[in-house]
Amino acid sequence: MELKLGGPVELRLALLRYFTEVHPKLVNPKIIELSLFERTRASAYSDELTGLRNYRYFIENVAQEILRSDQSGAPVSLIMIDVDSFLHVRRVGPVQRLGVRHS
Repeated sequence: MELKLGGPVELRLALLRYFTEVHPKLVNPKIIELSLFERTRASAYSDELTGLRNYRYFIENVAQEILRSDQSGAPVSLIMIDVDSFLHVRRVGPVQRLGVRHS
């Protein structure tokens, strides 16, 4: 392959050619930067507006947390909050959310 390309072959290119030509397992592969992949993956587990973990994160991690609790003997606590009209709550300042009034 180095002769065909006229120089050394980068690892990503070699892997791509291997999985598409030599041992075809990938149908439509893409090569992307690792940082972009990690940002995309992280966004799948958190709410864009609040940054809080979402239901997908909960489902994929609850079993592991229960197992960790069983192994360590520590209790597990779970808080689930469903806030209707959350955008309105965000628009109201933190002072108003706490019920504090300025005089």
